[in-house]
Amino acid sequence: MIRLAAILSFLMLLLINNCLAYDTSLNNIASKELKPSILVGKSHLTVMLTKIYDIYLWTEKKEWSPDHKALLCRVYNKSVHKDRLLSFSLKEMKRIHGLSPATIQDYKTKLTPLIPNVKQGDSVCLAINPGQGIKFIHNGGPPIQIPESNLSQHFQDIWLHPKTRYPTIRQDLLNLRKKPLALSLLNCHY
Repeated sequence: MIRLAAILSFLMLLLINNCLAYDTSLNNIASKELKPSILVGKSHLTVMLTKIYDIYLWTEKKEWSPDHKALLCRVYNKSVHKDRLLSFSLKEMKRIHGLSPATIQDYKTKLTPLIPNVKQGDSVCLAINPGQGIKFIHNGGPPIQIPESNLSQHFQDIWLHPKTRYPTIRQDLLNLRKKPLALSLLNCHY
């Protein structure tokens, strides 16, 4: 019995240390983009039993608002080609907002050079500054600015709009869904 408790304690420490490694690198990005930076929520996207990415939302306030600065970061657990990411993003923005073909083409032109191929362990962060546009930050590198406020809003709406395809992710990011303490620890949500 003592042996089992020791093994479980060791596994829990490994899990927590792994979660802290992600949080530390992303916290550095968050503290550069937001003063102060407050982790509002986190979640993950799983498709057919495969975890695609973990996703985190930071703001300068305790609650997210589309009118305030925010940082939305994804840490990928799987490699995904940029064309697939771009195609999905454009389809979701069109689905949520009913955007015209001309607007979708404009967004495609602006996003194509910014969306990277991602591999396991890569981070892609979106620094949102309402009225001033968005910055893409790949693996903590130099930010690339797009001074387009509508694109900024539409892009973050993929995860944060009430009509998102992923309502559970939205609830977790906005901290609307209360989880038992044990699940919060397993998901590294501190």
